[in-house]
Amino acid sequence: MDGDAAGRQRHVLVDRGLAGAPISKQILDGYEAVLKKYPDIKEVGFFEGQYALGPEQQGVASLLAANPQVDGVLTQGYGTGALKALQDAGRPVVPFTAFSYNGSAVACAQTAGAKCIFGANPAWLSSEAIKLAVSILDNGKKAPEQRDQLVRADFITSDPFTSTLFPEAKMQKIDLGKNVFPDLAPGLTLR
Repeated sequence: MDGDAAGRQRHVLVDRGLAGAPISKQILDGYEAVLKKYPDIKEVGFFEGQYALGPEQQGVASLLAANPQVDGVLTQGYGTGALKALQDAGRPVVPFTAFSYNGSAVACAQTAGAKCIFGANPAWLSSEAIKLAVSILDNGKKAPEQRDQLVRADFITSDPFTSTLFPEAKMQKIDLGKNVFPDLAPGLTLR
């Protein structure tokens, strides 16, 4: 969050995803595990974005009406619904997270003041899972006690930075025509 928010409680809106979907709970649990480490950040509202633009925009819009201060939005989907809700409400653009869809990154690049970070499951994710399974089977190893495995993939962002949680994470600056494409489908998943 920006330095102008230093010294005060920061308020964020959090997407719960799609009711009943295990991945939604995993993402929400991840958000909350990180937020617990930052007592100056408070979750002030939850919405069900359902991995769709309309529900995301509607959920954020309804929460904006009840929350005069919103400093960030953690989405599980496009992020562009959250951005549109902020713009429609005449609110300043705040940092938001989103899955790395082409349309979301293009919207971020084309919106003055937008600060965005996008992450995605890399194309090689399934090969990592197979490699782990083969290693367990071939070497007689036990499955890891920690069932979640951290996959280190690149992020695409408006403002590259060094993460304090994962300093080795690679950050690529959003660059129209090079890693995000206004002339391609908005639902295209970027690496």
